[in-house]
Amino acid sequence: MRPALYRFSKEHGLTGCAVNHADHVDLTWQGEEAVLLEALKKLPDILPDDCRVSVSFPAETQEFNDFSFRRAPRSRYAVNLAAPPDRVPCANCLAEIADPRNRRYRYAFNACGICGPRTTVMEAMPYDRENTAWNDFPLCPDCLREYGNPDDRRFHIQGISCPKCGPRPALFDSARNKIETDEPIAYAAKEISGGRILALKGIGGFQLICSLHSAALLRSRKRRPDKPLALMADSLETVRRLFHLPEKEERLLTSPAGPAVLLRWKAEPNAPIAPDSPDTAAVMLPSSPLHKILISSIKEKIVIATSGNLSGLPPALDTETALRELLPAADLLLTHSRRILRRNDDSICAVVAGEPQVWRRARGFSSVFSRPFRRRLLAAGAGMKNTFAISDHDRFFISSHFGELDDIRSYRAWCDAVRASVAGFRSEPEEIVCDLHPDYPSSRFAEQLARERGIPLRKAPHHCAHALAAMLDAGLRRALVFVFDGTGLAPDGVLRGAELFDMDLDRECRHAARWDAVPLPGGDRAVLHPYVQLAARRIAADAGIKTEHVAPEELS
Repeated sequence: MRPALYRFSKEHGLTGCAVNHADHVDLTWQGEEAVLLEALKKLPDILPDDCRVSVSFPAETQEFNDFSFRRAPRSRYAVNLAAPPDRVPCANCLAEIADPRNRRYRYAFNACGICGPRTTVMEAMPYDRENTAWNDFPLCPDCLREYGNPDDRRFHIQGISCPKCGPRPALFDSARNKIETDEPIAYAAKEISGGRILALKGIGGFQLICSLHSAALLRSRKRRPDKPLALMADSLETVRRLFHLPEKEERLLTSPAGPAVLLRWKAEPNAPIAPDSPDTAAVMLPSSPLHKILISSIKEKIVIATSGNLSGLPPALDTETALRELLPAADLLLTHSRRILRRNDDSICAVVAGEPQVWRRARGFSSVFSRPFRRRLLAAGAGMKNTFAISDHDRFFISSHFGELDDIRSYRAWCDAVRASVAGFRSEPEEIVCDLHPDYPSSRFAEQLARERGIPLRKAPHHCAHALAAMLDAGLRRALVFVFDGTGLAPDGVLRGAELFDMDLDRECRHAARWDAVPLPGGDRAVLHPYVQLAARRIAADAGIKTEHVAPEELS
């Protein structure tokens, strides 16, 4: 916002200053009344779509001879409710890294005011360079000139850098020895083309990268036999060559968020990309200049790009952890010296019945939504595919995707993230909400946090929470909602496999119908192996077994 405000103020002959705070920008203008009023009318046109302008007229203020930027004190609040999300490389930055005459030619960390990492490099607020991972890289004279030049497109851009002063890539082999080469990215690309698997430090965590021909090897090493693998192509032309690309899918694919988009192959691949749906794949374009340079150096111009977490572990964010945990699955590791301060997965989108849907909201999308709440809440989420959320009266924040919490390292990382996010708000939650199931790690943590802070705790039935989330996403206040979601603990103490709700936001959640409960041989294992449930239902039906209902107060 600040560069735009500076140019706009200069164009209109207005003096004053702009100060960047943790969740807003203070703009002070001085000038002729007619000019001020005209500038106020035009101001919303130069700001991002979701910005809100509030105007006040101070009784007295100092005199300004020019327009300048002023620094606000560093904020202790870790959650910036106005922070822009990470953005994929823009056309200008891609053109620079492709131009041999440009000083940023093949520079893997090129960024500007409209693209590059934001959320993942922020340590504190406001969003100034000293509060980000970029602070590790003092600007060289050339970058300083660009930063201070109002006519330059990198004027006052916090993520500015170049090959002289920016991060540097480094390559390691499977024995954790650094590979000495002047072209680590080209070296890695050659190894991928030869069938080897690369662990790559991406925007919000490490990824495993390999050619499509190495899909079976990757599945074996990652112990991921069935789940779909995401793909990354070097360009839109490559995507068009391999996939059907309708207009709505193309708009999603080329948006600044750069999500993986579900597309249909023109000819099914020989590699096991998505065993359950072999005619489709989730495809994205390069999420950083590093990805662009790497994939453009590979003959096929498309690679598998899947998250680098193994066996339910949280994704590695630093090189030491990645060297220790990922090299058993990867043959080499390409890292760099810019820190990742906040994890962020790749987002996944699809067009369903002609409408775009976000299947996983992560990199590229805002984690903040405008929605009025009567109270400040912390919602802890479930035990699987976990995200948590925090409301702040007129907005709420949704965390990144944490996945499963049954591994102690994943659970600890999640606990740390919840505590840091709660501390990042100006006020503590007035209420904590968790799943009704007493054995979810998220529920146990919520109970502990509520006791520590003296905050009331509310428990929500699992399927009712799903129904409410679907209604919120669709913008509905009244609906019939079918929930088919494995098992969820109901208020009567029975694990339910499917339920129908008559939902009205003005009253309590009301059941309309449900499947009869039957024994679950093996407990949660029956959820992972549906044929066990089928056998249990058949046996129960033949024997006339009725499941005994347990009163909620009897649950321990």
